[in-house]
Amino acid sequence: MDSIFKNIYIKILLIIVTLYSLVGFVVLPYLMQSNFSTLVKKELNTNAYLNRVYINPFTFSIELHNLLIQDKKNDLLLYVESIKTDVEPLELLFGEITLDYIYIDSLNTSISLYKENEFNFSHILNQLKQEKTNTIPQTDEIKKEPLPFSIHTFKLENTILEFTDFTKSNKFNIKTKPFDLKIDNFSTKKNIKAIVRTDIEIIDTLKLKLDSRLIMNPMKTEGDISFTKFHLSKI
Repeated sequence: MDSIFKNIYIKILLIIVTLYSLVGFVVLPYLMQSNFSTLVKKELNTNAYLNRVYINPFTFSIELHNLLIQDKKNDLLLYVESIKTDVEPLELLFGEITLDYIYIDSLNTSISLYKENEFNFSHILNQLKQEKTNTIPQTDEIKKEPLPFSIHTFKLENTILEFTDFTKSNKFNIKTKPFDLKIDNFSTKKNIKAIVRTDIEIIDTLKLKLDSRLIMNPMKTEGDISFTKFHLSKI
């Protein structure tokens, strides 16, 4: 009799693990990938695409690949080759949101200011403003403090930022060379000091090096910043 019950328990456990794996590895990634464009269009009023989503339900890691957000003219606004993160679910039991890491590879963003003094992402801001206006505040709702949020390691790698101004008589353009940015020990908890390091070179403009400490609660920054390779005519 005991062996029969053991076999039943094992079968039930196998069924649960199989269903959990199916939902985590297949169903959730499919739903996220297939609904991404529709959700972004609804919430931000812009076109967006996501090529692939990977989720490991056992290690709680998530990967997004080839994410593209377009501007009002359907040109590139933001592109990311991959975003990888790892959630620590046990921290939720203590009322905290903690990510082991966020790695963003090959972020490429292009900001434009048109002749009408309108940015290429103004339609997104207008959509967010409208959503906020349409949201009726609940006066009797008890305001809750947001959960503490922490990231052990945040990395931007091979990042390129570009800005173009079409309001000038001659088009003005600045663009960075690919650069990395790293933040260690970021947290919204009180008096937690994050380390921020980056080395950015804007083509034909200047080179910026940052080595600083950042406290989010209360907001405080300190550290060193240096500028070299100035091109005064471009600035």
